[in-house]
Order: sequence, then structure tokens, then C-alpha cells
Amino acid sequence: MSSLKLEIQGLRAVAVLLVLIFHVWPSALTGGYVGVDVFFVISGYLITGLLLREARRSGTISLLDFYARRVRRLLPASTLVIVAVASAVTMLPKVQWADTAKEVLASTFYVQNWWLAGQAVDYLAQDNALSLLRHYWSLSVEEQYYIIWPLFFLVVTGIFKAARRRPSLVFGVIIALIAATSLAYSVYLTEANPGLAYFATTTRAWELAIGGLLAVLLPRYQAARMALAPVYGWIGLLAIGFASVRFDEGTSFPGYAALLPTVGAVLVIAAGRSESWWSSYGLLASRPMQHIGDISYSLYLWHWPIVVLYRLQSDGDLGIPGGLMVLAISWLLAHLTKVFVEDPFRDKSWRRLASLNQPVVTGALSFALALLAANYIWVLNSQITSEQSAVFASAGDIRKLLRQEYDPAQPTVPSVLEARRDNPDVYGLKCHVDQVSSEPLTCEFGPANAAHHVVLVGDSHAAQWLPSLQGLLDNRKSWRITTFTKSSCTFNAAPVVIGKNKLEYSSCNEWNRRVMAEIAKIKPDVIVTSQASSQWAVGARNKADSQRLLADGLLKRWAELKALGARVLVVRDTPWMSRNPVECMSTAGASPQKCATKTAKAFKRDSIMLAMKSKPEVSLLDITKNVCSKDWCLPVKGQVLLWRDRHHLTATFARSLSGEFKGLLKMVN
Repeated sequence: MSSLKLEIQGLRAVAVLLVLIFHVWPSALTGGYVGVDVFFVISGYLITGLLLREARRSGTISLLDFYARRVRRLLPASTLVIVAVASAVTMLPKVQWADTAKEVLASTFYVQNWWLAGQAVDYLAQDNALSLLRHYWSLSVEEQYYIIWPLFFLVVTGIFKAARRRPSLVFGVIIALIAATSLAYSVYLTEANPGLAYFATTTRAWELAIGGLLAVLLPRYQAARMALAPVYGWIGLLAIGFASVRFDEGTSFPGYAALLPTVGAVLVIAAGRSESWWSSYGLLASRPMQHIGDISYSLYLWHWPIVVLYRLQSDGDLGIPGGLMVLAISWLLAHLTKVFVEDPFRDKSWRRLASLNQPVVTGALSFALALLAANYIWVLNSQITSEQSAVFASAGDIRKLLRQEYDPAQPTVPSVLEARRDNPDVYGLKCHVDQVSSEPLTCEFGPANAAHHVVLVGDSHAAQWLPSLQGLLDNRKSWRITTFTKSSCTFNAAPVVIGKNKLEYSSCNEWNRRVMAEIAKIKPDVIVTSQASSQWAVGARNKADSQRLLADGLLKRWAELKALGARVLVVRDTPWMSRNPVECMSTAGASPQKCATKTAKAFKRDSIMLAMKSKPEVSLLDITKNVCSKDWCLPVKGQVLLWRDRHHLTATFARSLSGEFKGLLKMVN
């Protein structure tokens, strides 16, 4: 392994540089996230090689020694950054404090990838700001691998030691099966649930496994590879470079696409050390690359919190000067961490910290510090939560608050800490269908024997009008409401896509078919519907083409609903704020004016309004005047917070708009 050390360090430098450039200047290297996949291959190769050599040398594996090395290698620097993040939490919007505490715990116990996977499939969390510890997801994947992999080796080694056989061949076969199974699942889940697929350990295991497979096979072909080593090295680097340049956030990833950078990493490692003048070894073994490779772990840990905090302070993209400043600060912190934290804890001969070099003490101290950091955030958050909740609980009539002058000394209603949870009842009652299921779930409101029946149907932009309809039930018992809503799924005859990679949203299309059948059975008096203007039609060449296809689909769907004998009320889509109003209003010195969006920029090209140009026999409700003035869309009206994220109204404000829906009643009375 020592002969490959320079290549490995150089490849680490390549990986971390890709990630840094992607996070600092995303448009400059749109696929730089593949650097993480290169790290996975390196880890799989190094750890499997280490375990194999120990198994051959001693006939078994010492779990205590292995875990002790991992503790000394990873925990001190990781804990330092976690504590630093906790110390900087007051620089974040207050609404992020509780989630930051949770992510401190998730990162400490190396389950951050599963936390983010849950956030990725949670529609209500998708508009949340990036966290300071988001990047710990990849460390969590690796740590889970470090825990499971030695146990697997220990079992297999024990079995074959008893049978007096060498386990290397069987290791290779089993690792290959694990890699193939995980890759197949990754391909499947990337199509079915891309948010979960990106962070799940099960969809990334194959990347570590192919590194492990290389560690098993490479010694057998050491001589054969030498002649082509320079070719392997450059092809590998070109594959990684091509992926980093050509991939972007719309790439279906990991899936098949992740094969390009991971196989590239395998080829670079396989190339080994070459004395040829034209090999990639000269680049990877150069002093700058070796230095970056040496500090790559700490550099990866520090860079992301610095990026997030700098963006918060500068309120925008980093640009060239800001990006260089972030890189310089990250390098300095990484260098200091490497010298004063990483090296001392890994060097058993450093006597002054001899007691801390004991892995049990190191691990216990690291976890204790991280838990104290999480508790510190919880204490801060509990203080502002109790203050805000007390005011919210005593808040008066919403309409009266809407007419008041905004008072910055008083919390809004709902408060910024309550706003994200101020959702329509379909979420709490679990009848809002997620992005996976196609089953038409319903919620019922009002008396079952009501004289009139209204159906609310569509995506979350339709669901947000449920509180408005429920407000009509307060004084009218002759109404019954049934909901059919699904995340990111427009009620439209035109099929739509989902995600940045624009995969066909098959569960939405099936849900549409089944809901139409259910509505035909119900035969409601009125159907209320709306949809997000961000939807994208299958087969669309551009945004304008997508809106045209969606408008045609709406006209067809509305005609189908009219044919059922129902009156159709279409609500124009809400404006889209340029900044998250909840996060903006929870920052120090915030004001409605600072967090406002120009009205001209707040409205996206809307397929609903395009369809209305054909003058269909439906009624249109446009609430623009209730949300925006001629020039500005403010996050607060009176003392009421209008938004729970960039494009969804709070249930509190939506309920105040029930009067705007009174025309609905006149249509059937």
C-alpha cells in the first residue's frame, strides 16, 4: 500500500477540490458533487485492503484495533467542527436552530444521511435552507460502512479459518455480489425516489464495495497492469473530470451515472505508481496535491459551514472574491486542524496527550462535547420558543391583526417558529398523498348529510386553500368538503415530471386517473382546484412549451369535470417569493420591507392563466390583491405572517381569505 500512498493522497486532493469548487461556484463545476463518490471508492479500497492484510497475517481481525484507529482518525476533527457549528448557530435564522440541534445529534451518531433522506422525501421540508452540517451525510455513509464491514470480514474469516481455506477468493465473490445488488437497487431507487436514493446507504454501498473489490483483485494483477498504468491513470482522471463538468443537478444520480466517476477512481488507483514521464502520477504526487490530500478530511469538514455562513452574511452568491475568501479561510482552518488536532490524536508517541490517545477516552470525550453542543442549541431554542408560543396562544382575531400596523417589537401571527407547522389539516390527518403513492386518500369535513358537497383537488398549492373552505363551515352546516391532494401533483390531463432530473411522475399520472374515477362516483356540486406554476409537462422542450401543454391539459380536465355536472372554481397560483419569508423574518434586523419581493418578479408563467385565455366555463378566483400590492409582495400583512415558505401560505392567513370564496356558495344556493 505504501507504493500507492502518493496516488491515494493525490486522488483525495482531486475529490475534495471538486466538491469545494462545486459548493463555492456551482455553475463553474456543475457535477463537482462526484468528488464524494471518489472518496467512497478510496475508503472502500483502503479499509478492505487493511482488513485483508490483517486477515492474511494473523488469521483474524481485531475489531478493537480497527475501531480504535477509526476513532483516533475521525472523531476529534469531526467533533471540533460540530462544536464550532453549534457556537455559530446564532448567526443562522432562528427558525433553523431546532433543526441544527437535531443535525448535530445526527452527525455525531453518523446517521446524518438518513436524516437528510427523510428531509428529501418530506415535501414540507424541501424549501428549508441548507444546514451547516449537510455535508456530514457522506461521512455517515462511510462510518456505517466502517462499523459493518469489519464484522462481515470477521465472520467470513472465522468460517474459512475453521475450514483451513484462504478467504480472499470468497471475499471477492461476496463483495462483487454486494456491489451488484446495491448498484441494481441504486438504479431502481434513483428513478422511483431520487431524494431518498441520493442519501441512502444502501444505494451508495456499491461505490465502497467496488473499491473493496479492487483491493482484493489488484495484487493478483500487479505485474499485468504496469505496462498500461499511465493509460489507466489518465482515463480515470478524464472520466472523473468529464462527470464533474457534464453532470449537473438534473442528472439522474447516483444510479448508472455514478459508474463514471467511481470507475474513474478505480482506474486511477489501479494505475499505481508509474515512472513514465507522461503518467498521471506526476500530477497526483506533486507537492501541492499532496498537501491538499493530507488536509482533505479537515478541508471537507470546514468548507461547507464557511460557505453557508458567508452566503448568509453576504446575502447572495459568493462571486470570485467571496469564493476565494471562503477557500482561504477553509484552507487555514483545515491546516490548523490537521496540525493541532488530527496529527496529535493519531500519533501514539505524543506523550502530552497520551491519555487522550486512548480510543475509549477520545470517543467518550467527542460524544460528550457534541451532546453539550446540541444541548446548548436546544436551550437557546427553548427560550425563543416559549416566548413566541405564549404570544401566539393569546393572539386575537386574525382579521383585526391584518388591519393593524406592523409592530417589529411584537411576534407575527403565526410566529416565525410556528409558521412551518401552520399547515392545512390534510398533512396532520395524513390524507395528503406523498410523492410515491398513487392511492387517492381523502379527508372529510362538515356533516355527512350536508345539502351541498365541494371537492378540493390538486397539489399542495390546491391543498393550501382548505383552511379558506373550512372557514365557510363555521356558520354554514349545509356544506361538506372532501379533499384529494398529492405532493407536487397537478390535477391535470397532461402528464407531468418530478424532480430536477425531470423523470415522468408516474404515480401522479395514476393518481389523476383514480381520482377522476372517485369524483365521478361522488358527483360533487363544486370542485375547487389549483396548481403550482412550477409544474413541468412530460416532453416539453422549454418552459413556454411546458405551460402550453399544461394549459391544454387543464382545459381537457376542466371539461371532464364539467361533464360530471359540477361547477369548477379555479384558484390562480400564489406568487413565489424570491427569499424564504420565514427564514428572512427570523434573522436579526429583519423587516417586511427587507424580506419583500417585487410583484413583477413574484409571478411565474402560469398555465392556469394561459388556459383562462380560452375562456373555459369555469370560475377564476385571483387572490393577488390580498397578498401583494402593485409594487411589492410583503411577507407580513398587519401583524400576520402570510407565508410558511417561499410559495405556500400559512393556514392562518388562508383561513382569513374564506370571504373570498363566498361566491362558491352562490353558485349552488
